[in-house]
Amino acid sequence: MRDRFVIPYKSVEDKTPASKKLMMFDWEGCIWIDDRKYHVLASRNEEGWEHVSVSTPPAKKLPSWDVLSRIKNCFWNEDEDVIHWIPKQEEYVNLHPNCMHLWKIRNVDMGDLLDKLAKEHGNEHT
Repeated sequence: MRDRFVIPYKSVEDKTPASKKLMMFDWEGCIWIDDRKYHVLASRNEEGWEHVSVSTPPAKKLPSWDVLSRIKNCFWNEDEDVIHWIPKQEEYVNLHPNCMHLWKIRNVDMGDLLDKLAKEHGNEHT
């Protein structure tokens, strides 16, 4: 993940044993964009996934595409692809209303990965 200067409003201290953790929390705080506060949580796991969640306190509306894109660029380089994944309905986990998630696999070009998967299934990624 890319380093940027941000001021955390709360340090993250998770006492869950490492063997039980799905994600390791690296940063939790607020980012202000256009006079609106967004709660952001950045995490990663040992399998190589990086994750950033974005919500608007008090969770009255979803963050816009522009906001997600700008926050994405706080944690990853502008030329890196990340994904916003909407799973099958049966796999939904909704712990916080109006929270959006961005995902990336470390050391993998997500655009190349999508192209490869599309070609394997006879489609072209556009």
